[in-house]
Order: sequence, then structure tokens, then C-alpha cells
Amino acid sequence: MKLYSCPCCCKPIGIGEFVTKPTRKKYRWFEFSQYLLFCPHCEAEVALDEKFQRWALLVLPAIVLFVWDVALSKQGGVDRLLLYGSLFLAAIGVIMLFIKRKLVVVNPPSNIGLQSDAAPPHA
Repeated sequence: MKLYSCPCCCKPIGIGEFVTKPTRKKYRWFEFSQYLLFCPHCEAEVALDEKFQRWALLVLPAIVLFVWDVALSKQGGVDRLLLYGSLFLAAIGVIMLFIKRKLVVVNPPSNIGLQSDAAPPHA
């Protein structure tokens, strides 16, 4: 199943098809990725757009309310309507997370996607 398309060559890319190379950058303790992703077709360096990851924050209220419900279960817990509403909001967040994800080019290769420096023909 092809989940992504390269922004340079527009060819579909599956999850396991990315070419990975280790990075030389020293990452801090909270940063996860230590590899660079490259398109297998055009060798352009690509990365996941970070804006789509904000949709994952809609899952946070459901997690907090579930823990709160378990902790307060002897006193009656959390109102069920509030808990179901937060689960619905989390489902919307997960769906939008998968809909809005896309790849962006980090460093375009020299032969793809660059305009030539020649003057336009109708100058």
C-alpha cells in the first residue's frame, strides 16, 4: 500500500521503501529521529511535515479523562457524556492525523525541481 507521494517526482512511496541514511547531527535526548529519509526514485531528501502532528493533541483529553475516571472510580468517576465526547474528539484527531500527513522536500536534488537561470523566451 502506497501511503505517500514524493513532492519532487510525484511517484508513490510505501512506508518500507524509504532509503535511510544515518545523520551526523547530534540529537538531544527528546529527539527521536537519527536517520534521514530519501525518496527511492529521485534520491530527494524528504521529511514528514510537522504541522499535521498537531492533530495528535486531540487524543490528550481522552487519555487524561480515562486516567481520572480510573482514579475516581470509587467516587463515581467522570461523567460518561464527557468521557464519550473526549473519545469522539480523539477519533477525529486520529482520522485527521492520517488525512493531513504529507512529505516535504528538505533539500531538493540538483536535477529535479529547480528552475534554470536562463532568461524567459518572451523577454
